[in-house]
Amino acid sequence: MRTDAEAHELIRLSTGAALVGVHSRTLRRWISQGRLTGWRLGSNQIRVSRAELLGLATPMEHQPSGDGTIVTTAAVVKR
Repeated sequence: MRTDAEAHELIRLSTGAALVGVHSRTLRRWISQGRLTGWRLGSNQIRVSRAELLGLATPMEHQPSGDGTIVTTAAVVKR
């Protein structure tokens, strides 16, 4: 169960990008498109809500890879 502080945690774009498996430029694009809220801290620091970002990502089913191992991926859903 998440605490209230975790639900409102602001994270760096690089951290968020790694969390959902996209490039930080993708997060910047989502912010400009209005799909994700960006919070400016200082003149050049942008943060995003961890909870909001995870709300954009939805798990996909397990997919077998070519070598027989199971790969789990996440998909980002457009809003």
